[in-house]
Amino acid sequence: MNFKFLLYLLPIFFLITACGGDNRTSISFDYSDAPAFPDTANAVSKVFSDTGLIYYVITEGDSSSFELTIRDDMFVYYTTRNLDGDIVSSSFVNGSTSPRRVNNVGLQTTIGFGGQGLIEGILGMKEGERRLLIIPDEINTTDQTITIDFELVSIAY
Repeated sequence: MNFKFLLYLLPIFFLITACGGDNRTSISFDYSDAPAFPDTANAVSKVFSDTGLIYYVITEGDSSSFELTIRDDMFVYYTTRNLDGDIVSSSFVNGSTSPRRVNNVGLQTTIGFGGQGLIEGILGMKEGERRLLIIPDEINTTDQTITIDFELVSIAY
């Protein structure tokens, strides 16, 4: 048998063995530390955008803070849910309690599948502000409307 042929066959064998069908290699996510869905009944304000984005200001930010703008870096907490309330992404995954750093706001569109709806919904936030974004499928990166509970911890200068 040809030695090169065996070298090509060996990775395929390992791949098949690794995908053996048991759950030992599956990845699971624990979102039990994520905050509860925010109550919008006492929201500070509600905003409707021309693109279909709706957001509630749950907690106002520090009035002496700068506003978040394009190209800023930030530290955030977020939890993305579908309309059934199931969490699909969160900074609180697997016991994490540290805010997530996001560089270059405006180029970053992967937080919780928010896409351009996320960018539109967070621009102008101040440190400490919390918003609930309702982002329709036309302006996010999924094929369904999603919600993102978003808290801006700090802007990194």
